[in-house]
Amino acid sequence: MLKGRSSLIFMIISAVCLGLSVILVLFAAGLAKNDVPTLSAKEEDTTSIPPPDVTTAPPVSSDPTDVRDESPSDEIPKSKILLVEPIMQLPELPNGCEIVALATVLNYLGFDVDKNELARDYLPCGEVGKTAPDVAYVGDPTSNKTGTAFGCLAPVITRCANKFFEDNGAGYYAVNLTGTPLSELKEYIADGIPVIMWTTLNMSKSPVATTWNINGTKYSWLEYSHCTVLSGYSPIRYIFSDPLYGFDGYAPDKVEAAYKSQYMQAVVILEKPIE
Repeated sequence: MLKGRSSLIFMIISAVCLGLSVILVLFAAGLAKNDVPTLSAKEEDTTSIPPPDVTTAPPVSSDPTDVRDESPSDEIPKSKILLVEPIMQLPELPNGCEIVALATVLNYLGFDVDKNELARDYLPCGEVGKTAPDVAYVGDPTSNKTGTAFGCLAPVITRCANKFFEDNGAGYYAVNLTGTPLSELKEYIADGIPVIMWTTLNMSKSPVATTWNINGTKYSWLEYSHCTVLSGYSPIRYIFSDPLYGFDGYAPDKVEAAYKSQYMQAVVILEKPIE
């Protein structure tokens, strides 16, 4: 009788221990799934998520490709990283981060693009103090001499990309997403679409370097202005394929502040729908 009772108690204890073990394993697996970013190879289908609405963009461009009226899908993975190989701007283009960021995305899409040729053939440049940065690059991106090279804004890179696609008969087009909240840019990463975005060096707070008044419009240029490629995200970090730093990552609050300081400028390359 005692022997049977002991066996029953042993079986009950064993069952409880087994159940606890299963619960612990499932809990650990859930943590791992949420905390570890998902690495993704370059994806070919980049058309399933349309761009979000732009509602807060500053009046810097009248390009018809600047705004689309579709809404993105609601559900995205908690983490996603695109394998976007960064093209480095140094030494040839010390102040050419914007056009090198575009070259990075074009190469990700499969175009064999040289950054120097892209800058020479497609990036319009104008004289410092007389050129609006939403019309052309202010200065010379090949120069590292103080006061001779500044940069350009999202409308310029949008037009550069679309001229490149037109000349090469490519089935893509660029969209200026200026004004899109940072949280919504993750929609594109989730769908395999890297985002060219304007931030600051190291996501640092930047003073104004200079101000221009061009045709009655005031432009303030940040001293640490920078353009990079957003290529991934996780719950604790945004990942970049940066033309100056290579692969890099920063906390969301730092990225948010830098992005907002640059008027929330961003550009994506989308595939044209098949007619």
